[in-house]
Amino acid sequence: MTATDPSFPEDLALAKRLAARDAKAWEEAVRRFTPLLRAVAQRTLGASALAEDATEMVFVELLAREEAALRLYQGRAPLGAYLAVLARRTALRTLEEDRRHRLEPEQAEALCRHLAGLREEGGEGDLPDLQGALGRLPSRQAYVLHALYAERREIGDLARELGCAPSAVSTLAWRARVRLGAEAKKNRS
Repeated sequence: MTATDPSFPEDLALAKRLAARDAKAWEEAVRRFTPLLRAVAQRTLGASALAEDATEMVFVELLAREEAALRLYQGRAPLGAYLAVLARRTALRTLEEDRRHRLEPEQAEALCRHLAGLREEGGEGDLPDLQGALGRLPSRQAYVLHALYAERREIGDLARELGCAPSAVSTLAWRARVRLGAEAKKNRS
């Protein structure tokens, strides 16, 4: 074996399949590496929704931006170690974004009032449930909801501000609405 031979040929083969966007390879990577990536994110962010978001973002970034890095992977170290470094970097970036996008109390109240007004059955009576639920959302999700609903900003403008595709903003808003609804339902129980 020479210095250029891969020490982890199975990982090298998987990385090549990932870079080629092989669906079965992505399923394998998600199954195999999610527990490791979640553990890394939780060590950085604590057991929170932010850690779950950071874990998901590792795979999103691999698809969107890190494809070239997968092509450069030589198999000299475990693929899990590379992904763990990426997970730590993503977790730190998620923490910074969370701090940057944290809503001020008056912004959170305006959003809750707006969302309570949209609800058919409850209106203002749902305000305490929404406020509690909003407080448990990751800041970035709450910020996206506030920008889209309370400030009535366009998805394209928000995507440029956040440095992502408009489809990513739509997905983030959808996740936030689903999580907000689930949290508000828990409050009512």
